[in-house]
Amino acid sequence: MKGILTTCIFCVITSACAAQTAWQFVGKQQFTPGYAGNPDLEISDSGTPYVSFQDASIGNKAAVMKFNGTKWVFEGVDGFSSGIANNLHLASDKYDSLYVSYSNASDSSVEIRKFNGVTWLPVGVFKDKSYHTNIALDFSGTPFVVTVHPHTINDTVIVSHFTGGQWLANKFIASGIVGSGGGGPPGTENPLIRITRSGTPYVAYGFEVNPGQTGMEIKKYVSPNWVTSFSDSWSTPNAMRVNTRDSVFTEYTESYMNSYENTVVAGNKAIYNSGYVPTFVDMDLDTASNMYMLGSGLVYLTIHPAHDSLNGSVIQGPYINGNYTAKIAIDKSNKVSCNTIYLAYQDTGTNQLSVVSLKGPLGIKAIQQEENSISVFPNPNNGMFEISIELSKTDNYTIELLNSLGQQIYSEKKEAFSGHYSKSMDLHTTSPGIYYLVVKGRVDQVVRKVILY
Repeated sequence: MKGILTTCIFCVITSACAAQTAWQFVGKQQFTPGYAGNPDLEISDSGTPYVSFQDASIGNKAAVMKFNGTKWVFEGVDGFSSGIANNLHLASDKYDSLYVSYSNASDSSVEIRKFNGVTWLPVGVFKDKSYHTNIALDFSGTPFVVTVHPHTINDTVIVSHFTGGQWLANKFIASGIVGSGGGGPPGTENPLIRITRSGTPYVAYGFEVNPGQTGMEIKKYVSPNWVTSFSDSWSTPNAMRVNTRDSVFTEYTESYMNSYENTVVAGNKAIYNSGYVPTFVDMDLDTASNMYMLGSGLVYLTIHPAHDSLNGSVIQGPYINGNYTAKIAIDKSNKVSCNTIYLAYQDTGTNQLSVVSLKGPLGIKAIQQEENSISVFPNPNNGMFEISIELSKTDNYTIELLNSLGQQIYSEKKEAFSGHYSKSMDLHTTSPGIYYLVVKGRVDQVVRKVILY
């Protein structure tokens, strides 16, 4: 496997597809009646965009709208929940069936509803109460819902699926209090759930390791137990997706020493590291397993991560308001040559929803023009690895390796330096664990995680 590479800062995108050169509004800008809280974005299998949100104009009740090709219209009535609906999430299946899950603010009861073409009908009687919730559908269209039952020390994570007219639950004990500890964007306290095509449920969640520190775990169900697929400290999960090859991709934010970077794991292996860039808030995959990540108004693309071909590019998106509510989704209905990227976000000032789109090719290629970058190869490693650093600005730099406690393992200074620097590292006598390669100048700082096994 190749090492964890960095993304580029400026790129030129080339393709044979008739791609758009600028983002276009889908329907009119600011199309919701007013403030739209807690938005989610879903593209159906036939290519129809849907959004769910709290509609502040009617008391923050649940609302779902779709784009009918001309304008945004409500699916069912506006405000179909009985009261304030928190943590809304949409899911659709290959038959274009549309589901929504949410938690009622009044009593934390969870409701799952399905749209029948006219109205939103309850899906059975869901008995669990939980502020934290999320929904996914398996390949046959069966809904799975993850909820959290709070405890003093370790919460219980409950995964329920609807079969035979009832919800059947299966649970595991979390490694801490779910969603506590800070370190991630608001809203990332909700656990994530995805079901592989072969029917295996995966759950990712953040939990409190220590006050002010969040860790994350990915669990998968191997009957009759939930087993840990991956875990990391100082991390918060943001998004989870399954590609057509049944690989599970989880994107998460790492926060350490006031630096933020994002990592993607496929199964239990870290395959991508963003470097010191704006915090990502969402991620999606297209049918060719290209990975699209959204962060602070930028759409980052990584090509064919399932094959370790980590060419990256950056597309400038609209201003995303800095509130971590933006969502990204890929229209997968055109499986031959092109796809369309959709972004839903609260518009600056009014906090009404706007959706923009950009048509592009499958397998976008890019010419990288990096400013500052660090690569580590191989990563993870047995203590023997190469570091390669590109620094565009002349500065006095300190290069150091720290352990997870912040203790210095290695340090080197480069005075009035710019350009390329590489070094072979021999840490085979160092204890296995997570380490951090830090390059600091007078202004810039870049951090990379290094995993020793």
